[in-house]
Amino acid sequence: MHAFHTSLALAALLCLSTPVHAGEGVVWTELGDELAGANGAPEMVMSGELSDEDPGIATISNLPANRRTFLFVGTVAANMPFKGGVLVPDTSLGPPAAFSSSDGEVVLSITVVGLPPGADLYFQTWVNDPTGPEGGTATNAWKATT
Repeated sequence: MHAFHTSLALAALLCLSTPVHAGEGVVWTELGDELAGANGAPEMVMSGELSDEDPGIATISNLPANRRTFLFVGTVAANMPFKGGVLVPDTSLGPPAAFSSSDGEVVLSITVVGLPPGADLYFQTWVNDPTGPEGGTATNAWKATT
């Protein structure tokens, strides 16, 4: 596996109190809404607690090789039409960009501070892919509940 590894720190853009700490139990929910290109849909798997001690890990595969990818992160599910698919997160906290490896993979480490228990974050990766309906493809979306 030759996936590129990138770290990403997000500060919540909300006036909230208690930060998430490792062990409090982030609940991950897979939401779907992937958008396929010629090689099928890219896939994202999420894990971790989103804290300094146990960062969230986004493992993204089945991407076109050496393409720019964008991890959209938001505090609500906007479910907006985008490039022939559905952009699930609002775009309040993203999108940081990374490049897929020659194997079509990327791994992102994600740390979030400033979210209270019960807060939701939504994640979805989009990639510049000329074989997608409007020049892009998308992974399945995920919701993290702190």
